[in-house]
Amino acid sequence: MEVNAKCLFCEATITGERDYMLGGTGLHLDGRRRPKWLLARPEFRWAWNGLDDKIFYLCPLHTDKEHYKEAFEWARIKEVRQ
Repeated sequence: MEVNAKCLFCEATITGERDYMLGGTGLHLDGRRRPKWLLARPEFRWAWNGLDDKIFYLCPLHTDKEHYKEAFEWARIKEVRQ
């Protein structure tokens, strides 16, 4: 699915395939080799995740544990308010 994503924590934006935004899955950290075509995709180091329909996107600068914790808190609070 192609998305126009904006980082939850900054003004960074990207247009690309959501399924290639693999930072959230740890795919680039688990030791397996990646195909060159995937590594060359600009969205490879981005991440997406969320709760139900409260999806968030994180740019490469904001994919650490602290930002994930804040992002899930944001999604949880947003879910409760609606």
